[in-house]
Amino acid sequence: MAVVSQAKDSKLRIKYIDGVDEEGNNVVKTKTYSNVKIEASDEDLYAAADAMMELQSKTVEEIARIDEEELTEEE
Repeated sequence: MAVVSQAKDSKLRIKYIDGVDEEGNNVVKTKTYSNVKIEASDEDLYAAADAMMELQSKTVEEIARIDEEELTEEE
C-alpha cells in the first residue's frame, strides 16, 4: 500500500527581536498567522511578512512557512 500526503493547513510564523534581557541576550517573540491559503506562494508569504514587519520597529529574526499534511494509505 502506498502512503499519500494531502495538504491540510498552512501557517506563517514570524520571529522578531523584542529587546534584550538582563544578561544582554536577545528576547525573541513569535507571532503565528493561521489560515494561510495553501496555494499562496512562498514569495507572496515572504512579501506579506516583510510588509507587516515594516510597520514595526522590531528586527525580524526569522520568517517561516509551516505546512501541515495529512497522510493516508491508498489501496
